[in-house]
Amino acid sequence: MYELFEATLVERATSESWRASAELHEVAKRLQRKLPKLRHEWRQKSLYVEPDESGSKWNRPRNLPKKVAFDSLFGANDAYSNTVRKFNCMQPFEEEASAFHCALEAWNECPELPPALSGKEIESLWEEALGD
Repeated sequence: MYELFEATLVERATSESWRASAELHEVAKRLQRKLPKLRHEWRQKSLYVEPDESGSKWNRPRNLPKKVAFDSLFGANDAYSNTVRKFNCMQPFEEEASAFHCALEAWNECPELPPALSGKEIESLWEEALGD
């Protein structure tokens, strides 16, 4: 991968740099398609205890590297924050999803979504859970 990237860093474009650039673009497209699934899998591993692939052991969030688990949880909180923001500020999406917007407005007992945590709150909970 590094060689491909290095091949694109030329002053004047060559057939090799064009080929490397096209290949990097394809790699990026593949990663872009895979990323949501990978992100979901890491978040699941960061949140839930589950049997491993063999079924003979447990995957435990505590067994993940701290940085990986923290980044996964922080990312999940960020995604949740964006969702809450969308629901709290529906006006820009009225035309995009008018039926949904109307149904949401008509729902008298619609529960309020709890706010997302701040970065400091996540860190504090994280340290408390790990006993650090």
